[in-house]
Amino acid sequence: IQREIDRRIRCKCCFDVCYIDINHFKPYNDHYGFEKGDQVISSLGNIIRETAKNFPDIFVGHIGGDDFIVVCPYGTSELASESITKAFEELLPFFHGEDFIKGYYVSKNRKEEQEVFNLLSLTCAIVSNKTRHINSFAHLASIASEVKSEAKRLSRVTKNSVIFRDRRNE
Repeated sequence: IQREIDRRIRCKCCFDVCYIDINHFKPYNDHYGFEKGDQVISSLGNIIRETAKNFPDIFVGHIGGDDFIVVCPYGTSELASESITKAFEELLPFFHGEDFIKGYYVSKNRKEEQEVFNLLSLTCAIVSNKTRHINSFAHLASIASEVKSEAKRLSRVTKNSVIFRDRRNE
């Protein structure tokens, strides 16, 4: 991932980076089990790979756990994110079984307390070097961390998948 981003920075290409994270994955994994959790991660990886085939010059990476990255030419990340999100949400009945009809599941939170969780959803946080001067992978990671935090906050408020583009200019 770092090599690809550094390559695009060196060639002065305008590109978007989309960090994709599964919302409520840890409690999902605790509630439904590791096998179902692995199916969710594998399914999302397959969706991202299949979506990438429809767009030119896209790089796909698995950061680890439930975090993925898509690097693509400027202006294509929102459409790609919409396609990924739509395909992921079509699998929610399979991922959640009977809980899908209720629209939630109950699991332990990080404090080991029972909590009601919304169905799985995605946070897609987009950063671009077209609007922000990005000079290194570390710099990009720092900006993306801020954007991802805001996107996760919005996702908690809306209780749905969120595609959030950093619109700040330098």
